[in-house]
Amino acid sequence: MTITPDQKWEIVRSISKVGDFNLVPEDTLVNIQKASLEEKLDLYLEVKNDSFRDEPEWREEFIQKLNIPETELPECRNSTEIILNFLEEAGNAPTEEDAKVYFQDMLSCLKDYDKKIVVTKIKENGQEYFLELLQ
Repeated sequence: MTITPDQKWEIVRSISKVGDFNLVPEDTLVNIQKASLEEKLDLYLEVKNDSFRDEPEWREEFIQKLNIPETELPECRNSTEIILNFLEEAGNAPTEEDAKVYFQDMLSCLKDYDKKIVVTKIKENGQEYFLELLQ
């Protein structure tokens, strides 16, 4: 069973809008459950990249609904954890220029939603230097 683009869209849309599978039609869910593990993993990455939701919000239901062993999925990290780890690493950069390059690289990898989280976390941590780089 191949997951169609429309079925992928229905899953991503539901998780994006409500953070779960509540908007997914039952027949779509039944068809996706019959897909190969590889297709389900591709779908997982598509949801992760396109839903604008943190993984912990929808991951457990994804595992249950699609009957995927958790060990098959990539490590689950939310945006806040990634950003806080980054701030710690950038704060330990050997030079200000290294920190600036590292920070710009991180920003280029984030979606607009994640950038809003970055600004919030920087403000909470009082790291004005990084906030200046954002502007």
